[in-house]
Amino acid sequence: MNHLPFEDWLLNEEPLSPQQKLELQNHLANCTQCTQLAQAWSAVEDLMKHAPAVEPAPDFTQRWEGFLVGKQRKQIARRQRWITGLLLALTGGGALLLFILLNLDSLRNLPTIGEIFTRLLSNAALLIATIANIFDLAETIGNVLPFPIPLIVWIDLAMSFVLLCSAWIAIVFRLPHKRSINNETRD
Repeated sequence: MNHLPFEDWLLNEEPLSPQQKLELQNHLANCTQCTQLAQAWSAVEDLMKHAPAVEPAPDFTQRWEGFLVGKQRKQIARRQRWITGLLLALTGGGALLLFILLNLDSLRNLPTIGEIFTRLLSNAALLIATIANIFDLAETIGNVLPFPIPLIVWIDLAMSFVLLCSAWIAIVFRLPHKRSINNETRD
């Protein structure tokens, strides 16, 4: 026997049309399985309607607030890790750009691979030492200041430093090039 529409009608809270009600009553008169389902569902509905309201545990509010505070702290920590990673990536990208720009001239003028490799290694060592010094300086400044500086201020300072260094490098490499062009045109 097909119970599908009748089971749906029994468990659905939407009102039935008069035709559907008549079909359901005829089916319930002949089907013990659907009759049992209708009686069980009616008993469950009565239990839900007359069930007493359950009071939360006395420390529920404190536990919930503690949970929310912990969740917010995790979100803040995740955001700070993301910002730190972004800052490191930007710093690394700036350092790589600086490294490449410092070595462009040496790549054009050095005739042998050994000299190029030596120059690259010396510039890499110089760059690593400079970065280490910058971090030492930042740590010293952080220890000396009487108040903590927010992470976003450090990011702004680092980005400003990278932009200033990039502008300086661009100017340094442009000026000799323009002077050599001007000297050639005068001759």
